[in-house]
Amino acid sequence: MVPLENRSLYRQSIAGNSVLTAFSNLLSQQLVHYPEDLNEIDKIYYGIIEAISTDSANRFDIHYQAISRRTPTRDSISPFVHNDYLIFAIIVGVIKFSYDKSWIEKIIDIRTRNNTTITFENIIKENYYSKSNIAAVIISFLNLTKKTAVSKPLQDEAYREITKESAIFEQGNDFIALCFINAYNSIILSREMVDTAHYDALLKFETKFIKRTNIIAVILYNLLLLFLIYGIYKTLNLFPQIKQSFSDAIGIIGLIGLTISNFITGIKPAFEKIIQKLLGYSNAAKP
Repeated sequence: MVPLENRSLYRQSIAGNSVLTAFSNLLSQQLVHYPEDLNEIDKIYYGIIEAISTDSANRFDIHYQAISRRTPTRDSISPFVHNDYLIFAIIVGVIKFSYDKSWIEKIIDIRTRNNTTITFENIIKENYYSKSNIAAVIISFLNLTKKTAVSKPLQDEAYREITKESAIFEQGNDFIALCFINAYNSIILSREMVDTAHYDALLKFETKFIKRTNIIAVILYNLLLLFLIYGIYKTLNLFPQIKQSFSDAIGIIGLIGLTISNFITGIKPAFEKIIQKLLGYSNAAKP
């Protein structure tokens, strides 16, 4: 995929083209503004995009009825038949508002056979995983009609498709370029959301896990101190002859500011690390 700054420059380059801007806004689900004094086909194009953007079945019906009265054939193909932006918008509206597919199927059938036409054909058939599809166009369509159908395998295919087309903006196919940008952005955003949620969940678990292992380590540490004190007490009672020597040693240690607990303070962190390791936690594995 071309660098981010190239995408920004490309968007700037199409800013003065109302047809491309309207299509870009449709894909990104933004409001569409269109000029006045339009011919019939342009009115239908902008009207259908506006109907999809505002989720208005009534508005779509008005413009769809106007366009579907046209019946071009292979021998007399009207220019609108090869208008990728209009045909894509019509397909989205037909699927979104559950219209009969017969007319748009006939239109697609008389188009020139290329990857875009084949992709349109497969969208109508709900064949989203055909190897002949342009995956980025499929994702752009599903983002507008059935976002939950955008699967990770489909995203992976689109991402491979996008990243290998390093000169997409120089190829002169703005329809594909805009679909690439839309699909790429949606893939990145969806992966960031998933990854962030997963990472946040791991951080919460880690915090709780460390607190719990710390509590267990404190309990074991204090139990060790109790056993040690009890052991010393029993030993001194069993062997009175060493009691005086022990008292002298404790006195000397106290004079230099130490206690018995100072000698075993390193045991608590050791307990904590041992417990964590036994439970499968490794500090090195932290991100």
